Amino acid sequence: MQRENINDFFKMLAIKFKTNNMGKVVIASDKIVCYIHDKEGLTFNKEKLKLDDLKENKPIYYVFDNVTFMNNLTISLEGNVNIYFTSCNFNGEVYVKRCDKTITFGSNKFKNYFNCSNTKDFLKVENTNKIIIEDFIIMQKELGFDIEADTVKINGSHIETKFLDSNHIRCNNLSISNSVFRVNDLYINTDIFNEYYNNYINANNVYIKSNNNININGVIANKFAYNNFVKENKRVNLEEYKNSKCKIISIDALKELRENLATSYNAESNKVLKKL
Repeated sequence: MQRENINDFFKMLAIKFKTNNMGKVVIASDKIVCYIHDKEGLTFNKEKLKLDDLKENKPIYYVFDNVTFMNNLTISLEGNVNIYFTSCNFNGEVYVKRCDKTITFGSNKFKNYFNCSNTKDFLKVENTNKIIIEDFIIMQKELGFDIEADTVKINGSHIETKFLDSNHIRCNNLSISNSVFRVNDLYINTDIFNEYYNNYINANNVYIKSNNNININGVIANKFAYNNFVKENKRVNLEEYKNSKCKIISIDALKELRENLATSYNAESNKVLKKL
């Protein structure tokens, strides 16, 4: 057996050991991929997932597909390691302790907790370069989220929690699109808001701070603050709503907008407006 094949063999063993001896490992010239998938679904019982790049000069990708994580999970990704979770179920809290590259949650669900620790977050992220959250569903949970990374991208996600404390996103670059947040308090602090469109936020208080100004709409809140713009739960007249760079929609404002706009729409549009 050639030395190169022997080295690849031991790399495969090392990667399989780190993933509880699950998955198929493919070693290519420009990357290493460990794909963990089973049509019937797999269960992952370990509480720690610590992965490194094995001192390789090429990226390593771990893909968890249709896997159920049975316990609270602490993730640590050191070096040139990327991880992707798709169609997975999490039965406990997820703590991303470190990620030097990219971690992606795609089409995942958090189930009812049976193994909560003393933490207050179902998802806590820190010391992370980039996190992508797509088609992510969390509903009716008593915990919140705390995300701190260089780059955060949230798309097509529905996050609903009864958590009574604040939920935080802190980053340098932030993109939020096609997503719903139903939370108590939401705090967002970012250097650059890259994009924000087609979102809905329903919260008691919403505080957003960024170094650039973009349109923030689809917000229902008792108090909404965006940089120097602050709005309490008061009526918002039609002109103020149209002209404001930062748009808040309270329940009273929705009713007022419906009444003002109804006169300029046809009967079919009125039916839609009355549903607001």
